[in-house]
Amino acid sequence: MGTPTIAILADIPAKDMDGLQEATVPALNDVHSKEPGNLMYCLGRNDKENKFTFLELYTDMAAIGVHGKTDYFKAMGKRQRPFLGGKMAVSILQTCGNGGITATAKM
Repeated sequence: MGTPTIAILADIPAKDMDGLQEATVPALNDVHSKEPGNLMYCLGRNDKENKFTFLELYTDMAAIGVHGKTDYFKAMGKRQRPFLGGKMAVSILQTCGNGGITATAKM
């Protein structure tokens, strides 16, 4: 539970969509269960553009710092490398209001 103040959009180009998905999905449950400052960690697949997009919400920048230092995040990055199709595009955004969302429990 918490109030989102930081949103991240991360576009990840793939040369192997299925391989990249398989390399990425195992980390989703770890992030959800082990990071109280992460309110959403959602992976979307775009087959038309051969890319995945992460939609992430955090309580603050400290929570993002914790996320990037975890063993499971680092392991995910290593698993992803053979399947990447280019450089990731990451946007770190400040949230504006709550967008109609009230976090009552961690998703």
